[in-house]
Amino acid sequence: MTVPDDVTTLFDAAAFAQTRLGLVLIDEAARVPDDIFHAVSPMLATCDGPMWLMSTPVGRTSFFWEAWSGALGSDWTRISVKATECPRIRREHLDRERRIMSERKFAQEYLCEFAEAEGQLFREDFLQRALRHDIEPLDIPPLGSLNKWR
Repeated sequence: MTVPDDVTTLFDAAAFAQTRLGLVLIDEAARVPDDIFHAVSPMLATCDGPMWLMSTPVGRTSFFWEAWSGALGSDWTRISVKATECPRIRREHLDRERRIMSERKFAQEYLCEFAEAEGQLFREDFLQRALRHDIEPLDIPPLGSLNKWR
């Protein structure tokens, strides 16, 4: 993010809101509160500047997940590089990490996978397969109309 010459502007919300940004880079975007994205995005309106979100995945509940999954539209470019594809990361390191981390944590941290929330009872794909969209809703009368059976 291009920071104004006078950094005191960063601590003055009204002044910072007037800041014109040409490019926003957000590292560890999955950990940034959604309100920050919603505050920064309008600052790019006058210059049509890009916003880059870079992060290791952290669950499926953030602005970062919504952008990655396509829920915010198809105008986001997605680039994913797993640790296993990076020549700078030694296989021995990954093997050691795999031994000390849970499968879920390793997949999230090194394989760019958006894991379900810690402690989630059912996996997301199980829940999605349990849903049926071909069933017509029941025609149940409103609760107040049940008084005639009393």
